[in-house]
Amino acid sequence: MIWDDPQYLLIPDAAHDGEQRWLAISAVGFVTVLVAVHVIFGAEDEETVRVISARKATSHERRRYEQSTFD
Repeated sequence: MIWDDPQYLLIPDAAHDGEQRWLAISAVGFVTVLVAVHVIFGAEDEETVRVISARKATSHERRRYEQSTFD
C-alpha cells in the first residue's frame, strides 16, 4: 500500500471544488512507483482519507520520488 512506505512523498495538489487535494508518491515492491490523489478530512487524531485516483507514476514523478528518497 502507498502509505506503508516510510519514505512516501506527500505533495499538495490544486484545490478542486473547495477541497485540498494531495499527491502521495510511493514505491511498492521495490520496483513500482505509484501515485494516489486523495483528500484528507476530519480531526488530526481521526483523519479520514478518500482516494480519488491511483496510478503508476510518470517518469517525472518517479524521479522526484527517487531524488527525495536518496538525498
